[in-house]
Amino acid sequence: MNSTKLIYSWLTEHDELTFIACNDFELMDQLRELGIIVHCINYDINYKDKDDVICKDAIFDKVEFKGCVVHWNCEKTFPVGKVHQGEFILRGDAKGHNGDCNPIHNHAQLMSQNGLFNLYDKYHDDTHTYVYGNNLGADGI
Repeated sequence: MNSTKLIYSWLTEHDELTFIACNDFELMDQLRELGIIVHCINYDINYKDKDDVICKDAIFDKVEFKGCVVHWNCEKTFPVGKVHQGEFILRGDAKGHNGDCNPIHNHAQLMSQNGLFNLYDKYHDDTHTYVYGNNLGADGI
């Protein structure tokens, strides 16, 4: 299975998703067409007038995460698993772009930073590291 199909399969396992720091509006629209409820939280003020974007910082502002949290740019923020407990699909890279305060080098780093107890799957391609799991304890809390 190629990476696009794999990640898409992770996303489509959920009825509701909250994307953080993602500007792949085509993907979000495709998921909505499948009947999945998709929320988008993006701190980039370029999207402040876009109807389907909550223009806030997912880490420092008060926001509500619904369903599985999908963080597409973990290298740009403090780990979301430190402010939310639940299911996550996380992606990050170590390209070193301007604003990358948290370069992601491997799966273990994403898991540790976000406190993932249960790993469902992981993937690494030429550019990105992906993990899919949760930071809920053994009792589901």
